[in-house]
Amino acid sequence: MAQVTSTYRLLHSGLNVVRDPKDENSIIAIIEFTPFNQLSDADKDDLNFVSTFLHQSKSFISPVRSPSRIWGGLMWAIGWRKSYNTKQIFGRYIKKFTKEEALSFHLHYKNSPRLGRIIGNLFKNLARLPFQNSQDLMKKYQLPSFADLSYGQPPEESTCSPHVTFTTDGFFNPPHEDTDDISQFAFALFIPTRSSDGTLVDDSEYDIKSGPFIFPDHRFGIDFDHQHGIVKMIWQANKYSHCTMPHSSSQNFTRLGLSVQINASLTEASNRYNTGFYTEAANYFADHFHYLYNCLGKCALAFLSLLLLITSFV
Repeated sequence: MAQVTSTYRLLHSGLNVVRDPKDENSIIAIIEFTPFNQLSDADKDDLNFVSTFLHQSKSFISPVRSPSRIWGGLMWAIGWRKSYNTKQIFGRYIKKFTKEEALSFHLHYKNSPRLGRIIGNLFKNLARLPFQNSQDLMKKYQLPSFADLSYGQPPEESTCSPHVTFTTDGFFNPPHEDTDDISQFAFALFIPTRSSDGTLVDDSEYDIKSGPFIFPDHRFGIDFDHQHGIVKMIWQANKYSHCTMPHSSSQNFTRLGLSVQINASLTEASNRYNTGFYTEAANYFADHFHYLYNCLGKCALAFLSLLLLITSFV
């Protein structure tokens, strides 16, 4: 791997704006490194919330299966996805869970709005115009935020994507362009975490090296050997080829990488719904409460009433 990237310009500090040498008006990526000693206690609390929320979400979702796009490690997704059948308009990334898990499922995902605000604000604070571009698309096509548990909730100031994908366990993949994206820019965040519980780890303990995120056609990327904090990036994922290289193994830690972007298939489904394509009474959204109802059956309404009573005090 070192031989492959030995001639690359690997970035490791500061705020970096990389333009296309063949088109100076086109920005390939904006990459910012923030050391731990520049993070406030509130910043660390927010980042720890993000990393532990995503870790705990694994109990209710399945890894993404795509052998052509995932060569190692694991990829996951939360939020909204395209439909799985003809009656379903679209749904959420959720796997089947038991009645005993229903309360934990609901209590976990009811904290989604905080996740949405943190990720949206990190995106917006790095580059407001790319964030606004994504938010404008969300509003134009009336797309639900990944933080929304049901369809039709009004957008928040932080709304920017219908789903979050995240990677763990030594993830790496082949060079590719995200050609299904309609958003011009994607946002990514890389956080050092503990494998056991997803908590944020400072640089005194973290032992993962290598595994750069690279743009092979332009021979530059992110050097994680010098990761002493978090890394944020905005890049044109649907225009420029990119990939993650393998990193060193670790028994105790994993590099969490998350990204938000807007894809065409979900946008098309939402646009069809809002232009009257779905006319049958049987058409439905597989939202958070749909999965609760499917799990609990006839007990669902009574249970949901109890949930609302319990969670109002949590």
